[in-house]
Amino acid sequence: MTAYEKGACFERKIKKFLQKKGWFVSRSAGSKGLVDLTACRRVPLGSPPVVFFIQAKLGAVSYPELERLTFLAEEYGAIPILARRRVRVGYIQFVDLRTMKELNL
Repeated sequence: MTAYEKGACFERKIKKFLQKKGWFVSRSAGSKGLVDLTACRRVPLGSPPVVFFIQAKLGAVSYPELERLTFLAEEYGAIPILARRRVRVGYIQFVDLRTMKELNL
């Protein structure tokens, strides 16, 4: 399996995980851009929307890239998220790049 195929498989895993939790998720397949997945959650009428711009990473993290993702998310009112696979098999860590804290999803 190539690095691209592994990354695409991880993105699909994240998408499926979030969809099972009730999120609407769109994957930018093959875009090689800053945002791998965009996710939004249903909220009560009149509440502000919750939108994630997600960068999925299996390997090394490029901090300048994450900084650009943070600026882009701020520009559009989204929350910049780093999703990465942790040591435990099947565990996805979601990190809010504004606070650098792990989210419990």
